[in-house]
Amino acid sequence: MDTAIASQLLDSIVAAEHSLVLMRCDDAPSLLDLMHRHAIRTGLALYAWDEQAGLHSLRDAQVPVAGVQRFGEALRYVIQSAHFGVYFFAGHPPVFDATLIPLLRQAARLGGEHARRVVLLDPATELPAGVEAAELNRGVTAASRPRLRDGQWMRA
Repeated sequence: MDTAIASQLLDSIVAAEHSLVLMRCDDAPSLLDLMHRHAIRTGLALYAWDEQAGLHSLRDAQVPVAGVQRFGEALRYVIQSAHFGVYFFAGHPPVFDATLIPLLRQAARLGGEHARRVVLLDPATELPAGVEAAELNRGVTAASRPRLRDGQWMRA
């Protein structure tokens, strides 16, 4: 069952119209655990970045990518890579300053023979103006709309 869910999610990420994907996700650790298990089973090039560990392979969780600790360094690594890969950026992203905005724009336009996707995992991330990204929702609880029931407003 997990394999089918992970495959379906990866298919939607790879099929996204932009290489930069903003995934609204309430439970990033569970999603990354699912992708970790999927990467082990399938051998796919799936990576994760967070502030503490930097960029590392989900298939070989103990193996970090050398010299890629900061958010900007990880984006540069993805942009310069010529190989297929899906890169999950978890945790609260840094402030998108003048040095990161051009990198985000480049990440959104990645092309070439091999698909590379940058997936920002956070339900509240707002991208700067001019940065185009595909948007996916995964487990985000929608705010329920109030309804009038027996003369009282109730949330479902």
